Amino acid sequence: MATLDIHEPITRASLASHATARPLQQSMPEDIELGRDPYKPVTPARTGYSLWASRLASDRDNEPLIFRKFDSLGALNLLYLQCELLDLEDQLDFLDFLDERQPDIESVRALRDWDVLQAQGGSQLTRSPPGSTHTASPQSAAVIRSKQRLELIASLRTKMKEYQEALLLQSQIARLPAPSNRVLQATKQMFLQDGWPAIQGKARDYLQAGDLVALKGSTQEPISNFLRKQSAREEKGSHTGVGRFEEYRIELWVTLITVLVAIVFLVGPVLALYFTQSRPAKLALVAVFTASFSGSVWLVTGARRAEVFLGTATYAAVLVVFISNSDGLADGTG
Repeated sequence: MATLDIHEPITRASLASHATARPLQQSMPEDIELGRDPYKPVTPARTGYSLWASRLASDRDNEPLIFRKFDSLGALNLLYLQCELLDLEDQLDFLDFLDERQPDIESVRALRDWDVLQAQGGSQLTRSPPGSTHTASPQSAAVIRSKQRLELIASLRTKMKEYQEALLLQSQIARLPAPSNRVLQATKQMFLQDGWPAIQGKARDYLQAGDLVALKGSTQEPISNFLRKQSAREEKGSHTGVGRFEEYRIELWVTLITVLVAIVFLVGPVLALYFTQSRPAKLALVAVFTASFSGSVWLVTGARRAEVFLGTATYAAVLVVFISNSDGLADGTG
């Protein structure tokens, strides 16, 4: 079997000769008899971090991607950056204090005119020639302060950008959802497969921390959780003890159930109230449908209390208006 030497230059001709000079029957017949491709790269056995990363990535819905936020370190970093900005602020305030009390007009102009500040800060100090008994010109102090101010402004821009980016990133991380108990327990079980942690060292207990975040949150309405528990199945050949399911199938079933519930609570009350003649019976039906509607909204959508209250009140109002209109038509007043 022809092979390519790693020391020779790889050209199109060498690749072509390598591809044509590899008869399978003559190279490794024992592999062919065993049904193995001798040219297929052998995947090394994974262990440690590679094994744990492959387990995390094996879930199609990416739910096990759980990591620490490091809230304390994030706050500590922001505090240190804030202190650096406070120091820059103090230095700039001190330069303002000095320039405001200088007798020369150039110091005052540098405070009010950016072009003057740049001209002073970019110029060289005016020095007396060698051997002269004269000292540096009075403008030298103003030039020094202008240079210092420009250096502080440059540091301020860099540090302010770093601080604001850290603030925005921290605010985004703070909004990441915590993993649900179902996902966290399943991930812990995957982590302790065969009774041994997938990784060792300080990171072996990271799933026990209190500042965990899930990179991808899942819907938490009761109907979805119920369907997940019912459809979870352990994969064949897997010994993790973790049941898996297709999230898109759960979402599909929830959508179908939501449509059916909506049809029932829209068409059902209309038919029931239309064929009911007794006013007390109608009021009882309104109460039953309203209570059922409220429960279905909570079960199917996972809405918040305020949203459930608003939706229920709107639904009850619609039913009351329907009763009023139907009674008016029956009495001939509509």
